[in-house]
Amino acid sequence: MTADEVMVRVKAKEEAKMAKFVQEKARQAEKVCKGEDKIVQRYLTAERKKAQAQHKADRQRALQQQKVDRECQLQQRKAKREAALEQRKAERKMISRELKQMRQEEDATRALLRRRQREVEAAARKQMSMEDISRGGLTLKARGRRRRPLQALDQNTLFQSDTVAIV
Repeated sequence: MTADEVMVRVKAKEEAKMAKFVQEKARQAEKVCKGEDKIVQRYLTAERKKAQAQHKADRQRALQQQKVDRECQLQQRKAKREAALEQRKAERKMISRELKQMRQEEDATRALLRRRQREVEAAARKQMSMEDISRGGLTLKARGRRRRPLQALDQNTLFQSDTVAIV
């Protein structure tokens, strides 16, 4: 064995040791890599689950918000409807009051016309009585039950035309 052969053997042994060392390191790195892969997979799974949970929570919040919005819209419509009903009710009350007031005014006008009619009739009767007295006090028999028509107050209210004045 020459020195060259010894050197070659030593080099081969060193290379074999180095190859073994590299293989061992590669195996360890592979284990670490597999472990890291598992860690990465766990991390990715956890992130995916977090994202799913977040999405589910967002969806639930959105559905809840839609429900609240719908309820709010229903309440607003109901309030508008009630306000419109109240307004119509108030308008009807006001119209009813106005009609009642107009009826009262009409009744007062009719009462005034009736009173004036009675006054005119009374004045006409009094006038007829005065005329009869001035003529010498004719009795009903002497006049032959003569009937005098009374004057009308206006075109709408006519007095009874067959009223007899008795002395």
